[in-house]
Amino acid sequence: MLYDGETDLCSAAFDEAAEVADRICDHLIRTWVDCLRALNMARLGDLAEARSALEAQIPALVELCDVHNSGIAYGNVAEFCFLLGDNLGARRALRGNLRLLTQHRNWAVNAEALMTAAMLAARAGRSSDAARLAGAYWRL
Repeated sequence: MLYDGETDLCSAAFDEAAEVADRICDHLIRTWVDCLRALNMARLGDLAEARSALEAQIPALVELCDVHNSGIAYGNVAEFCFLLGDNLGARRALRGNLRLLTQHRNWAVNAEALMTAAMLAARAGRSSDAARLAGAYWRL
């Protein structure tokens, strides 16, 4: 639903999932639901709110030792920051992501981080770095 544009259905499903997670006291599932809510916000075009909501979930993901989803969250925050024009915020999120990438070999997350870094380098006028990072992205 989330990737099919069914944002209203997603909101209802997230409400139900959050209620169940709260009822069974499953903090990890509740955190995942809140992360997916943030992605839904981004789909609706509210990148600033999505960024804030997702950033708020990263400490819980890290505390719960969910390295995979922590990396995905950092990567999405970096992308949202980039799209919002916040280069510093994007760099911070990428740094957080890099610490996790050494613990989890999720090649898709690694590739996304490389592409965001390449776009940041290009935006900063560092074309040589941007080309190397983009090349690493395509190779990966």
